[in-house]
Amino acid sequence: MKKYLLRNVAGLWIIFTLLLLPGVIHAAPRLIGISGYPLNLYEINPTNGSTTKVFTPSSGTDTPALGFCPTNGLLYFFVGGVAWQNPDPVTGLNDPTKNGYQDNHYMGRIDLVSSNEVGVFNANPCPNPDPKLKCYGLPAPIPSWVLPQYRRDSTMTDPTNRATGVNVYSYVAGAGWSQSEKLFYVPQVYGGPIFKLTTTGDSTVTTLTHSDPRGTAFLTVNGVTNLWVGNKKGGAQGTITEMDTVAGTVVGDLLLNVPPTSTNTDNFGGVMGLAQNPDTRVIYAVRAPSPGTGDAAGRVRELITIDMATGNTTLVGVTPVEINSIVFYTPPLNAAVPAQIKSVARSGNDIALVWTSGVPPFNIESRASLSGGLWSTVVSNILTFSATVTNGISGSAGFFRVSGH
Repeated sequence: MKKYLLRNVAGLWIIFTLLLLPGVIHAAPRLIGISGYPLNLYEINPTNGSTTKVFTPSSGTDTPALGFCPTNGLLYFFVGGVAWQNPDPVTGLNDPTKNGYQDNHYMGRIDLVSSNEVGVFNANPCPNPDPKLKCYGLPAPIPSWVLPQYRRDSTMTDPTNRATGVNVYSYVAGAGWSQSEKLFYVPQVYGGPIFKLTTTGDSTVTTLTHSDPRGTAFLTVNGVTNLWVGNKKGGAQGTITEMDTVAGTVVGDLLLNVPPTSTNTDNFGGVMGLAQNPDTRVIYAVRAPSPGTGDAAGRVRELITIDMATGNTTLVGVTPVEINSIVFYTPPLNAAVPAQIKSVARSGNDIALVWTSGVPPFNIESRASLSGGLWSTVVSNILTFSATVTNGISGSAGFFRVSGH
């Protein structure tokens, strides 16, 4: 079923079609963590730290990171090792000029509802030079910041080194979703600049930096939402750093105290994961005390909550697996709530549309006749509920429709 909105815009009869899509009702948030060696996703009980395996992604290297996009209800994971750990797939030589460029890094998205994994980008085509990493068979490199662009085929016959630039990140340490910008902020495992990273895999460097990051999340504290990044090593106290991404400044550090009931009290250690329950607003972290008694490799992980006013922490429980990153995942549930167009406005030859409900990402499509012809996409991958069709008016009539995920 479709809903049509007929508007006379400056003498042009234009019909806007909005495909009726289910609305989105959110279920209770689930705490999801990712482990390395073996690489698995676990649901973590927020009352005692116990874990239940829910998905096994493609095999990868240690220290994976996990992010959640509430706009499309998908999880994103990042694995890989830096470039100097693997030779160039053509020349067979290590290239120190790449300065840690993530030659074998890849990014994937996971739909927990359908238990499906899809590659977003893979920094090398098949066969991957690192046999531990799955090759998605995607053209490489996908991100637009890697040059030359013609090295995007799977033959890799050109031995010319790829040129990299300021927008190239390496080995994601954590992924905090910015609801206002609709993208991730990702620090790097070995420190340095923090990057903006879209769900399609393109990155942009920011002026923010962190020397030894891990747990990363946007947290709302006293009504203010900022980026917070945990420190990997820590000391007698742990550290999480607040950053204002709008101003591009560091607000300050919050020192964390060892949970009173923990048996690992020599040092606080690192903050490996960081997440806030969107319903209760409780802030959780994964603590990696050093030294500690944990799994067979001696890697203990404690699930804790943080009092953001004092830095005091409460032990929830010791996770039975080595959790490296956590997010609160809220699966969308379909409900019979019809999508509706709110407004249509013209400015010159541009058309601005605003609608409600539906599941992003959206596309706006057009064609010259309502009764026939192919629809062509004029605006794609819209993550919000409004968009403008630039130079959308041409000819005596035009027809547009908005379709969702």
